[in-house]
Amino acid sequence: MSRVSNDCEALREQSSNIGNIATKHPPLSAGLYVVSTPIGNLEDITFRAVRVLQSCDRIICEDTRVSDKLLRHYGISKPLFAYHDRNADKVRPEILTWLQHNEAIALISDAGTPLIADPGFKLIKQCYEIGASVTTVPGATAFVSACVLSGFSTNCITFLGFAGNLSDKTLLSWKNVDTTLVLFEAPHKLVKTLHKLREIMIGRAVAIAREITKMYEEVTRGIFDEVIEHFAKHQPRGEFTIVLAPPFQLESSHQEILEELKKLLQTKSLKEAVAIVSDEFNCKKSDVYRMALELQ
Repeated sequence: MSRVSNDCEALREQSSNIGNIATKHPPLSAGLYVVSTPIGNLEDITFRAVRVLQSCDRIICEDTRVSDKLLRHYGISKPLFAYHDRNADKVRPEILTWLQHNEAIALISDAGTPLIADPGFKLIKQCYEIGASVTTVPGATAFVSACVLSGFSTNCITFLGFAGNLSDKTLLSWKNVDTTLVLFEAPHKLVKTLHKLREIMIGRAVAIAREITKMYEEVTRGIFDEVIEHFAKHQPRGEFTIVLAPPFQLESSHQEILEELKKLLQTKSLKEAVAIVSDEFNCKKSDVYRMALELQ
């Protein structure tokens, strides 16, 4: 049997016995373990994450009801304690006391990597202040997965957190920065947020990733008008991540396109003119859309 076949067989065996991983490893050292959990599909968890959750003394989470579903799926039974924005100041000193008594504590969020648009950074800071060990157990992160699905440049990415927490002034400060922008948004606020972004983020194409890793995973891409029209017809449901492509940089070589747009915009709607020009010159609608907006 080849080495590849042996490795695959070993992986299958380990996967089938994932509930017993902890028995094959030494006990955890004392400290805080920041453990990433699945963002949707429960299979998206690492063997190491399962081992840490099996072996730790306690698990700190956002919502005990949500985390209990994951733990029961993998046959893990540990004391669960809620730690979130509303009780953090009260609970944090108790967690630090446990760490000072040499306990191994896992910190998880409802989904994904803790501290990403999530409470927890003050706890990490104070762990260092008391000399407690902090270890990361990496895994799924929704905004990274959304960038991969968007098809936009990932050379430079800026994660801005929840769109609802950002003022117009903050968004304007990112308008012309040459980076892909990523935001989270709640379904009931999605269309309103897209309308606001359309007015501010001129020249950026948009991709909306929905229900990443879940059964109804979907990516909707295009210019703002197209995406807004889609969600006006299909009520937003699920978890949404907004990805904005880097701004289009207008070059002198596009003068011919500009001239054609000027002519068409005298008799056609913006959407019609953009569609005609993008087809005629075989270029992205998002780029032509920005040019049309600049002309208007």
